[in-house]
Amino acid sequence: MERFPGYTLVRTEDCPEQHGTLTVLTHDVSGATVLLVENEDINKAFGIGFGTFPSDDTGVFHILEHSVLAGSEKYPVTSPFLAAAQKQHGVLPQCHDLPG
Repeated sequence: MERFPGYTLVRTEDCPEQHGTLTVLTHDVSGATVLLVENEDINKAFGIGFGTFPSDDTGVFHILEHSVLAGSEKYPVTSPFLAAAQKQHGVLPQCHDLPG
């Protein structure tokens, strides 16, 4: 029986820093790379990352991102991630802009 149907196993290795095992998979349909961390930690998490490379370094896309997430008269939520977390019983999603 296939352990990860729909995915191709790239590699598995021990990870002492996470007290567990790391598994790298490729999603067969989309080609997305998946990193699976398996350990005994009761806190579960996931992350999704994708490159959105701007055509220049003026910061326009970052300003647009903050403008979209700042709320509006019709949708006054100024922190959609925090609002979602409050509905998820204290689970706080993390969103980061990381350098490419």
